[in-house]
Amino acid sequence: MVGRKDPDAPRKRVSAPERRARILEVARSTFLERGEGINGVSMRLIAERGGIDEALIYRHFGSKENLYSEVVIAEVKAAVERLLERTRALAVGELSEERERREWQLTHEFVLTLLNMPPEVLRAMGSLLCGERSHGVAFYRGALAPALRSVEQVVEDELRNWAHPPFSPPLAVRVTVATCLWHVLECDLATDGAAPDSDGAAPDSDGAAPDSDGAAPDSDGVHDSAGFARELTDLVFYGITATGPR
Repeated sequence: MVGRKDPDAPRKRVSAPERRARILEVARSTFLERGEGINGVSMRLIAERGGIDEALIYRHFGSKENLYSEVVIAEVKAAVERLLERTRALAVGELSEERERREWQLTHEFVLTLLNMPPEVLRAMGSLLCGERSHGVAFYRGALAPALRSVEQVVEDELRNWAHPPFSPPLAVRVTVATCLWHVLECDLATDGAAPDSDGAAPDSDGAAPDSDGAAPDSDGVHDSAGFARELTDLVFYGITATGPR
């Protein structure tokens, strides 16, 4: 019959990168849906939900702790990769104004990428860093520190492209990343998990939960993510640029 599969036909072989990506996809949805951290999900459950041999999961990741770290750091790695791609894609201009604008744009796009990270991932990251110390150390050394170092390297490579006084790339990177991630969590907590508007802003007073004093949580503009991104980019970028904003 047409459309009927031949039971004797060879199955399509799945490559190791494809299988690894599938495991991460299932693990991510399972960990974040449960919301109970690393102890709330078993490797067996992940295997069952993904139709994957549990032994293969251990073969790819070694332990549940390693798998959880990979799930949590995936969003950060994606942000870093996007920064690297945009850095390669944007040509360096001849005029100093063009070069400065390019660096501002790269900074702004990186900020926006961080601001779009799911708050569930950040809570999981906090659980790793602030939970059992051995897990936090392993996560920081094996995943977070290398990601931060990759961003620092981008900044260092770009230093020659615009005028600026001496500054510390590690400090600038950490200020930017920490501020963005805190903003994501603050917006999520202040709006009780309500989805932001299409422009990245938190819901207005008609749809947001009021603060204890009755005011909408975005009434001071703090939770306007689009405006926040522009202002943070100006603070970080022009704070280390010789000429200041134009």
